[in-house]
Amino acid sequence: MIEDIPNTSENLTSINENTLENGVFEKWNNLKKDITIGVVTYSQNYLLKTLINSFQSQNSDNWKMVIIHDGPINKDLYRSLIANKYLTDERVLLVTSEGRYDDYGHSLRNIIIQKYCNTDWILLTNGDNYYTPNFIENMTHEIGKDKDLAMVVFPCILQRAAEDNDRLRQNFTNASPEIRVGFVDIGQFIVKHEFARKFKINPTAIADGEFCVNCAADIKKHGKKIHRTYSVDFVHNN
Repeated sequence: MIEDIPNTSENLTSINENTLENGVFEKWNNLKKDITIGVVTYSQNYLLKTLINSFQSQNSDNWKMVIIHDGPINKDLYRSLIANKYLTDERVLLVTSEGRYDDYGHSLRNIIIQKYCNTDWILLTNGDNYYTPNFIENMTHEIGKDKDLAMVVFPCILQRAAEDNDRLRQNFTNASPEIRVGFVDIGQFIVKHEFARKFKINPTAIADGEFCVNCAADIKKHGKKIHRTYSVDFVHNN
């Protein structure tokens, strides 16, 4: 795993998947927040740091983050996370899995939902995405307005390399996401944990929108509400 990388004297918020009983996890688990940010990543260096920065820069502190790295972590990435003090933020927990799942992060998202989330709300996202500084503030405002609300869906900017020059980035706005497979991204909605934990993300599927569709159908079945916002607070790197 990562034992051969010397730790600093600081209490790093980094564990492996078999050390849930230690003090680092307990301290993180006991943080009282409304929203868990569940992140799956694999060797995404500057992109992952951009995502973490985007939450450390939030106007609201109403979040905590668990990052699961798909397999043993690259030593350079781990050293970089330590050097930039990302792993001394008690809100950010890094977990490394012993083996590589290599299934688009779906199995690890299921682990996050079932094992790591103990807040009322959860956002699942990837290590190459990022959010505006108003995101948590906006989500906290929305979920505080209506006790029957169970999902908030929001627009995103899709950012990807230009076809004729992969050094250039093109932006496309998904301003009004439809809740159906292929039209909504995993990082484009927050959902009540009580609904999220009822469903498993299919590890053999490329598209992750089926999870959103299943949650939305169950929410409607139980007479709860889904709200769409129009503030573009999410950038999807592709």
